[in-house]
Amino acid sequence: MHPSRHLNALRASRFVRCGVAAAVLASCGTIAHAQDASSGRDKSGFFIKGDNVGLSLSGYMQARFTSVFRDAPGVTPSSEDVVTGFVMRRTRLTTTASLTDAVKLRVELSADNDGVVRVIDGFATIKLASETVLDVGAFKGPGLQEFHASDTGATFAEKSTLNSVFNQGRSDGAMVTRTFSLEGGAIRVRAGINDGLGSSFSDVDSNREADFASAVRVEWTDTQADFSRFQGLSGFRGSTPGWLVGAALHAESGGETAGTIDRDRTQLTADVTHLNDGWSLFGAAVYRITDTPASEFRDWGAVAQVGCFVTDAQQVAARVTYIAPDGDRANGDDYLELGLAYNYFLLPSSHAHKLVADIMWATPQGESGDVVTPSVFTNLQASEDDQVMIRVQYQVMF
Repeated sequence: MHPSRHLNALRASRFVRCGVAAAVLASCGTIAHAQDASSGRDKSGFFIKGDNVGLSLSGYMQARFTSVFRDAPGVTPSSEDVVTGFVMRRTRLTTTASLTDAVKLRVELSADNDGVVRVIDGFATIKLASETVLDVGAFKGPGLQEFHASDTGATFAEKSTLNSVFNQGRSDGAMVTRTFSLEGGAIRVRAGINDGLGSSFSDVDSNREADFASAVRVEWTDTQADFSRFQGLSGFRGSTPGWLVGAALHAESGGETAGTIDRDRTQLTADVTHLNDGWSLFGAAVYRITDTPASEFRDWGAVAQVGCFVTDAQQVAARVTYIAPDGDRANGDDYLELGLAYNYFLLPSSHAHKLVADIMWATPQGESGDVVTPSVFTNLQASEDDQVMIRVQYQVMF
């Protein structure tokens, strides 16, 4: 890293730590003056609560060992066929402060792989009515259910390559969420405007931004209005059966304001999740159109996954991912990935303390390289032939 970038990262890290510390102290001071204050731990983490205010603190760590066996392209110092070692995949700390019954602030800090502390979520949630809220800031906009689901609730060491290629990322913007209660179920609608796919914490003249973007997601569940249960993709034994069916549309346009790229993107996604007593199903499909003055590409993909508990503490899962880049791309061959996973839950019916081991097989990455790129996050490597990834991950939450 260049010395000036390293210094800026350190300054940003110190600024973030000081800001979070100040927010925590201020919130604690406010709560201390509230009547009937209480503290403890619930499923969201540790908390301090007063009459109309509160503060919660939660976090998690994922430590991973990976071995990848491939046919490395080219002749470089990194072109060995075996890639192996440990990595701190995620280290996260989340603070949520309730300023009133109607206003909450969430800040999530991340130190993934490189150890540099970044703010990845920073937004306020304002309750407009009993079933309507407004989010303002940097957050996950409407889109893929797999991306919205928690990284800690995944049944593999990493979410699917479909999610890696097509997820909407976090964006700066505003989003309204409205829930409509039905007999035995509910419909939730999320709609908002933002700066485009993966544009969070970007300047107004950044080439990461679009001129304008909007997104909407509609989802239905048959489990009252309990959408939060689908943050994990495991159907623990004893779980009440439930379905989540959703669809989303994202559209953005760029090139007419300073800094943005002359590019339009439209993305459609549909998904279904089923959690049952000891087993689960998940499936999703995505279709994306990317239009520039020089070309138009239509890429799509799908993923299907099943999980089953063989004991109260042990779960096995299987997943298949298929991605079809546009045939006009230079490296646009289809990509196929198959995976098997084993989860051992050290705490009953909880993702808070678990071990995950999985093995993945993938077709040659280079032949699909215009869409499916190597990633330190998924551990997919550049390869001229099939590759096999073996991952073992330890996860702990508080």
